[in-house]
Amino acid sequence: MAPELLEEDRPTVLTDIYGFGMTLLEALTGGMPFHDLVGIIQVIRALATRERPALPSPPPSPLAHYIPLIKRCWRGDKNARPDIKHVIAELNWVAEHQHGTLGTAS
Repeated sequence: MAPELLEEDRPTVLTDIYGFGMTLLEALTGGMPFHDLVGIIQVIRALATRERPALPSPPPSPLAHYIPLIKRCWRGDKNARPDIKHVIAELNWVAEHQHGTLGTAS
């Protein structure tokens, strides 16, 4: 959940981008974001204070290739987050240059 949802009523595409960054972290690490926090109140408190989940350090490959994208998706200024076209372009670039080629949708 994007931190601004604690203050605003409605999700937007930009809050979805934040959520995608969390989902990408979870998919790549196999662990839930904020896994070290106990209970929903601690998670809400972390979101309210604009904390971010811990990233592995040093990041294992292939996670290292995705960390810059994850961090941009988590930007505190929602208007500075990438749009979905940029997210897809970067995912395709990483796939092509680091892990082989992704097929393109027709």
